[in-house]
Order: sequence, then C-alpha cells, then structure tokens
Amino acid sequence: MPQFHTVIPIHNVELDPATSYEFSGGLLLTAMPAWIPGQKMLDRLSVIDREAVRQATHAFVLSYTADGLGSPDPDWKGTDHKSIQETKYEIGVMANLALWLTRPSPVCFAVVLHACQFGSQPVIQQTQRFSELLCHPSDLEARITGTDLPFAAKLHKGLLEVTRDTALWTAVRSAWSGLQMNIESIRCLLFWVALEAVFGPEDGREITYRLSQRVGFFLGASRVEARQLFDTAKAGYGFRSKIVHGQWKEDLNATKRMAKAEILFRLALVRILQDQALVTTFSTKKRENFLDSLVFNSAA
Repeated sequence: MPQFHTVIPIHNVELDPATSYEFSGGLLLTAMPAWIPGQKMLDRLSVIDREAVRQATHAFVLSYTADGLGSPDPDWKGTDHKSIQETKYEIGVMANLALWLTRPSPVCFAVVLHACQFGSQPVIQQTQRFSELLCHPSDLEARITGTDLPFAAKLHKGLLEVTRDTALWTAVRSAWSGLQMNIESIRCLLFWVALEAVFGPEDGREITYRLSQRVGFFLGASRVEARQLFDTAKAGYGFRSKIVHGQWKEDLNATKRMAKAEILFRLALVRILQDQALVTTFSTKKRENFLDSLVFNSAA
C-alpha cells in the first residue's frame, strides 16, 4: 500500500529549527520537510501562497498508508464518506485550534499539501487552500514557544476525542469558524454560538440570566469571581442579541466585547478538555443537570 504524507505549513511561529513534537493522531509539529521546495505542484498556488510556503520554517506533518489519493479513511466512523486526506486535514485543524487555546497568537495555516511516496522522493499530488485562522488584534504580537507544546498536545488529544454531533462539537466548530472570520459582529456571534452550545439551557427560558450564571459558576473560583464573570457574560450576551436583531449599529467597544467572548470560550473549553469526565458530561444529556447544579456546588 502506498505511503502518503500530508504537510501543512504553519506560519507566525518562532520555534527552534530542531523542534519536533508529537501530537495525537500521528501528527508531528516539525521543521518543514526538505523535499517540499522545488515541487512542481507548488506552481499551482498563488504567488502569495507560494511565498508563504517557501518562508515557512515548520509544519504539521502526517505520514500514513492509503490505497490512493481520495480513498476512504478506514478509521472514519461517520455515515458519510470521508477521504483519508480529509481526516488528516481535520487533525491539523484541531492542532491549530489547540495552539490557539494554549496561547492566542497569529499561528495559522492556509495551504495543505498531499504527497505520495515514490521511492525515496515524495511527490505532491494535491494542494488545497483554506481560510486561515485570524487572531484577535490584541494577540497579534504573541508567539507560540516550545514550552507551550506539551499543553497544546494535551488539548489536541482532547479535541480529537470530542464526539461529533454533540453540543461540545458544535461549540468547537463554531469557534473555529469564528477564528476564520474578520467581520467583528459575525465573529462575535459565532463565539456566542459556541458559548451557548456549552452553557445554554435546553429549554431556552431566561436564557441570558441562566447562561450567564452558568458561565460564572463554572469558571469562577469564588462567588466574587463568579459574579464578575456573570456580569461579563450577561453584557456580552446582550451585545450578541443586539447584533442578531440589527440593533447594535456601530459600537466603539465591539473589539473589546469580541475579546471577552473569545476569552470566556477559551477558559471554558480548556477546562473541559483537561477532564475526560467533563468532556463526557458536556457531550451528553448530563450537561443540563450538571450546569443547573453549579449554583449549589459553587465555592463560598
């Protein structure tokens, strides 16, 4: 069976050239493979993407066997068809998200390269272009370092274990879509979709108050902190509602409000992913009872 390589050049990292760190799903964050430059398929990329690939120092790399390019992934459990290259791309998506959860920064990727091994030389057979992750303006100067990688790898493992078609998966996918959006109002909405998927009551009653209370008691280390988080979430959800109903117009604090939504989501998802019991709770019907009980179990 032929050997394939999926290479995802990543940008805006300042890692040691010798860095090589193993994530889950067979993914390595490592130096750009030496065989990438000069490949004919790179000519199909835009000038900007070609130059970005040339300048990339590191990449996500996955090596695997497959019947051929586009062949079904034998490990895929879903009912719809998914090629092995699609699932490798998604592993890369979750790795990029894990890096953002660890330290918000402009680390991102836009191009995915799929190559088949012919003798000693891999040959790129397919290039794909995707929308890159866009960090919040306040995080533009941040950079992932080698010390961040162990925690990011832990979060990556948790992300890959999230069950599809659950509220938690909706939250993860909404956040990723939000990170690709450069329109503040829509980006903010997508992060509130993610937060509502995690904390929103199933019956929708008193949603602003109940969602905000759940955020506060889940993330707050004390009742004082829970109250502060409650106020932050309540104001944020109110802003979200104004956007939905076309009443927000121009808000000079929109960038700050967007940042607060991103921070709340990061704090929540990072806590959940570190605890398999919480992953299970937020992926099942147990979520509702667990969140309703937080007010009684909170720290004094």
